[in-house]
Amino acid sequence: MERNSALSTAAAAAWRDFLSNKPSLAAQRASGWLHALPAALQSADDADTLVALADLAHMAGAARDDAGILAQALAAYDAHLILEPDNLGALRMRAETQLRLRDYAGAFGTFGRLHAASLRLQPYESLEVAPFRLVHDAECTETMVAAIADVGGRRSATDKVGDRARLAVLAAARARDWRQLAAELGGGGGAAHLRRLRVGELSAAQRALLGEEYGRPLLPPPPPFAPITALRARDWAAVEAEYSSKRVVVIDGLLDAPALAEMQRYARHGAHFRTMRAGYLGAFPADGTTHPLLLALVHELAAAAPSVFGAHALALWWLFKYDSTANPEGIGIHADPAAVNVNIWLADDAACVDGGGLAIYSHVPPLEQETQRVNHEFESAAEEAALRERLKAEGDVVTVPYACNRAVVFVSDQYHESLPFRFAPGYANRRCNLTLLFGDRWSVTATAAPAADAAGGDGWDVFF
Repeated sequence: MERNSALSTAAAAAWRDFLSNKPSLAAQRASGWLHALPAALQSADDADTLVALADLAHMAGAARDDAGILAQALAAYDAHLILEPDNLGALRMRAETQLRLRDYAGAFGTFGRLHAASLRLQPYESLEVAPFRLVHDAECTETMVAAIADVGGRRSATDKVGDRARLAVLAAARARDWRQLAAELGGGGGAAHLRRLRVGELSAAQRALLGEEYGRPLLPPPPPFAPITALRARDWAAVEAEYSSKRVVVIDGLLDAPALAEMQRYARHGAHFRTMRAGYLGAFPADGTTHPLLLALVHELAAAAPSVFGAHALALWWLFKYDSTANPEGIGIHADPAAVNVNIWLADDAACVDGGGLAIYSHVPPLEQETQRVNHEFESAAEEAALRERLKAEGDVVTVPYACNRAVVFVSDQYHESLPFRFAPGYANRRCNLTLLFGDRWSVTATAAPAADAAGGDGWDVFF
């Protein structure tokens, strides 16, 4: 018992250092425990010991870029999951270890397990509800119902058109209920439209409108995906040279046309946008965002621009989706804890009425601090505006206008923010971007002077 307590204390201290971008210190804390891994794996009968040792090995392996230690961490996570298969945290860390080992297909599979387990285990009463999410889900369902009707009209009499038609009727009714509930909860718009509450806080009548299927994936995407090339051909040597000299490079027409069309389709009717933020929705790996086209994109980027991506494993990715009513400002000033950031805009140019681009500041936050100090919601607009003025005074600002299929690749720990926007009404016109993060902050030596620290406090970050 005393040994387990010491192990837990060591793991917690190492996590604090690791998440504050002090990898060497975290590895030092972990090193005194790694000798215990072989015996723990051999007995494989203590779930708590296995997961704590797995975490320590993960941190040590990441800090030292040691595939052997990371492989030990993976083995310990697997042994733990045999004993506790529904440990969501262990599943997440298993996936993150696979990413560091560059077993991307394996990581995608583990994230799929994590998504399925989280859907099964999360209590219905604890699910979050917000008017803007209900409107999104209603619009998504309504457009899919239209697609089902269109496909049904073109299928032969031997196909199960009746089943599809019945599904469409039920889905359309649920979409109407979600719109009604959104109007009740967010009447008058403004802050009420953004308010998030738990299912358990709803009345019986409101829960009836919500339905028991709320929070599950929406109607499935129509056809299966056939492998295609992700990237359009270009002079990648020039891209590498510009990134090396400027720390920011803009790539127009990044995705090949079929790949862009597939990613747009997936963002509309395949991805599960179950993560809610301040007026916009996210689809993260743990939400099941594991489209095989993303695998192709990551591999092709590493091959095309090895000086940019080659040294950095894929760390995280997500889709964000907005509308101009819920959050016309986008994401505020923040920095992401990674080496390289790739941001790709997906909504068609015709959808963008005004704005919607990205501002990137040359100043970077100090390295050794918690992510939430540089990636959180500000307590007030004045607080964020004050930081913006400091950043402008202390360094350059690169402003990148919005364009569909335009990618912005930059050193990830630079402060950046969305530019205010107005997009046309309609579900297909929602502003949507795909972001991929590669590597760790500590793996990049910043060339800019450190910025004044961002507002602190217990905010949110984009990851969890």
